[in-house]
Amino acid sequence: MRGHAVWLVFAAAVALLLSACGGGTVSAPEPPVFEASVGTANYTPNVTPSTAFGTFVFYVFRLKNPAPSGGIDVVVRGPAGWNNGQPLTLPNEWLQERRGAWWTWWAFGTGTTGCDGVQTFQCRAVSGRYTVEATVEGKLYSVVVDVDASKSLPTTTAISGSSTTSSVSASWTAVADARVYEMAVRRASDLFTLVTRASVDTSATAAVALDASTQYVVDLRSFSFNVWDNPPTLPGGQVNWSRLRSQPFLPGQPITTAAAAQGAMPAGEREWSRLGR
Repeated sequence: MRGHAVWLVFAAAVALLLSACGGGTVSAPEPPVFEASVGTANYTPNVTPSTAFGTFVFYVFRLKNPAPSGGIDVVVRGPAGWNNGQPLTLPNEWLQERRGAWWTWWAFGTGTTGCDGVQTFQCRAVSGRYTVEATVEGKLYSVVVDVDASKSLPTTTAISGSSTTSSVSASWTAVADARVYEMAVRRASDLFTLVTRASVDTSATAAVALDASTQYVVDLRSFSFNVWDNPPTLPGGQVNWSRLRSQPFLPGQPITTAAAAQGAMPAGEREWSRLGR
């Protein structure tokens, strides 16, 4: 009887402990309100040791309350020689009144070591330490990333496919170290993006209405991490991005790539979307 009584006391103590701990389960920690990383943006199919790369910036907001009017600015500070020693403010006006988890990336061109934000999207990457900051509901969040500006993600070497006035199908060669791809169908005249399709494979099809007399291009973007993961799998360090553009085509024509398509190619772009779309 004594041993039975001792066992009952022990069992009751264990039950009380488990009840206090939520039934023995451990809650996962909440993901951070603000995450960010920095790396290189590569627009060059045939990289050499002297190739300069643009700056790539990626960040995520997880907002419990609606963002204020005007959105939330993100400020990037880089090493000596980056952006002429000045911080770069990235506006997120689209974020206003939104709540939940949202990501944004900026891919800048390689024109100069100075940056001009949304004007021409030129901002050459420089090796060193970057700090990405945002203030959410009065609290400053800061992420530090060390970047090697000589490291890049290759572009795909070829894009091929077919098109009609109602769809675009494309395939491409795999990119070493890429974790996900995005196919973007754009007007060749002004590069307005009509539709995008994410893919972990090397092909995608997009249903899109195309004008028979208008030329279009396919941009194939590669990421060194999966931007659509929920939560995103940020490696805790540098992340890189690359892009290859097809030759302009009319609906009904094949989609191809060639060296001529890369000459004087406009660089720089931004995209944002809900996390886990």
